[in-house]
Amino acid sequence: MNPRRLLAPALLAGLALAFACFVPEADLSGKACDGTHPCTTGYDCVSSRCVATTVPPDAGEPGLDASTGSCTGTATFCRSGDWYSCLAGQPILKDACAVLGHDCESSRGCLASCAAKSCEIGTACDEATKRCLDQPSCATAGDCDFGTSTGTCEAGACVPASASAVVSVGGSKVAAETSCYFSPDAGASGPFATMTGYVVLPTGKVSAQTIGLQLRVYRASEFNTQTNPPVVASGAAYDAGMPVDGGAVGVGAYTLSNVPTGVELVASSSGAGAVQTYQYFTLRPESVVSGVADQALTSYDEVLWTQLVAGAGAQVSDGRAGLVGQIYDCHSSPGPAKVEGATAALDVPGRAYYTFPDVVGIDPDVTATSNTGRFFFFDVPAIPLTVVANVGGDVLSQPVRTMPRSITLMQFRPPGR
Repeated sequence: MNPRRLLAPALLAGLALAFACFVPEADLSGKACDGTHPCTTGYDCVSSRCVATTVPPDAGEPGLDASTGSCTGTATFCRSGDWYSCLAGQPILKDACAVLGHDCESSRGCLASCAAKSCEIGTACDEATKRCLDQPSCATAGDCDFGTSTGTCEAGACVPASASAVVSVGGSKVAAETSCYFSPDAGASGPFATMTGYVVLPTGKVSAQTIGLQLRVYRASEFNTQTNPPVVASGAAYDAGMPVDGGAVGVGAYTLSNVPTGVELVASSSGAGAVQTYQYFTLRPESVVSGVADQALTSYDEVLWTQLVAGAGAQVSDGRAGLVGQIYDCHSSPGPAKVEGATAALDVPGRAYYTFPDVVGIDPDVTATSNTGRFFFFDVPAIPLTVVANVGGDVLSQPVRTMPRSITLMQFRPPGR
């Protein structure tokens, strides 16, 4: 973790007075800026260039009234390259990013640029914004202060407590079972197979929207660590011309040859109207029948993803990624069950969102998974990171890599099931 930067009181006072001064309007878009030459009110210094502030003073979100110096809202915000919060209608300086030579980001504060130089130890470069972020986000439980709730530092992530994690089995709610995660059957890689299935919507339904999506498959071990990982298999979704799912048209089918089994894979899907998606999964060798293994791939269209971000009330920096996860327990009959009451976190700063029961819709007020077992992260840096889940006190973790302007899909699911 980076040490807290302390500003002398005189410097804080001088900056506050400078912030309150009225500056005549001017078009500074694209002009150079740094700690010595900050932008004027209405512009933020981003990557050494002045850009118009994304939240206008009268938008109802945090902002500044240039004539009175007052602000609105309760969230943090950037003005003149510095990081502020709003208290009782007045802007309160939290950190002087411009003096430090750093960029200001509304939700995360002062961030050093990694466009031209490497990040310091304890931070990592976000490929989306070219800014350095704390990673890991914690070293001890003392770094995890949730205010009204408790949490622990696990695998570098501040994970909120999960008091009661349950699943639905045979119509009854029972405690989630996680023992298989801690004594897994490592298994072995299996034969290559032809991978077939459908590219479906998040609801699990087929749709004509997925026809034509371009598909690529990578080994996760190579995808997570290499800039240009080799493609294992590629193809496109098409209209199968046959009924599936009780009469629905078989659209969005795909067939990919020579795909390895028994190893973790990542499937990429992209195309018109869809958000590029990277999905982690494993083809189980025992699922191969006559050389063929079935696997459903999921695609989020741009409209749905925009609705989910809006429903969460999340602020997303340009180029950042999204991450969607789902948590299953170890029940063997009828199979792994979706966990309700679990929590999730990343080893970089970010907030988890959870869904309403039974639907793919964000409830911004809940603090743990519903019966869908799903969790969402928006405004995720494009970086290799670790996803951590707390299931009734048992902690699970999984490494993934997120990419700019895309969604990463992953599951906590028992090995081989």
